[in-house]
Amino acid sequence: MRLSKDLVTGMLFFILGAGALTMALQYRVGSLHAMGPGYFPVLLSCLVGACGLVLMARTLLSSELRHPLEGLRLKPLAIIVTAVLAFAVAIDRLGLVASIALLVAISRLAMRKAGFVEPMLIFVVLTTLAYLVFVVGLNIPLPLGI
Repeated sequence: MRLSKDLVTGMLFFILGAGALTMALQYRVGSLHAMGPGYFPVLLSCLVGACGLVLMARTLLSSELRHPLEGLRLKPLAIIVTAVLAFAVAIDRLGLVASIALLVAISRLAMRKAGFVEPMLIFVVLTTLAYLVFVVGLNIPLPLGI
């Protein structure tokens, strides 16, 4: 059996879902009518793990090898991890807008053909969604930094 991108992705989703479920179960789950703080994280982690299982099963049950895993490109992976860590460190100091700009600017280095329009569009969409979800929707007092 040769490894494929789908199989590895399925394994990563399953491991991520299992890890998140382990952490989410530390909170009170509650019931459908009286949801606790762990209800949504448990539900979401189960969905991610189930997606991983379906992807692995589909790949293992298929007779053809689609998307073979050729080589792991470490430079883009390291750049994306660095971008996420930079965002996590900067969010309290710089605020939401500047942290997302930093995230997009560093992530842009991992793109093969990166123009100016794509990263700007990603920045605007991410900033708008983050503001609407966290500040407006969930009422989390994030420093905007603007």
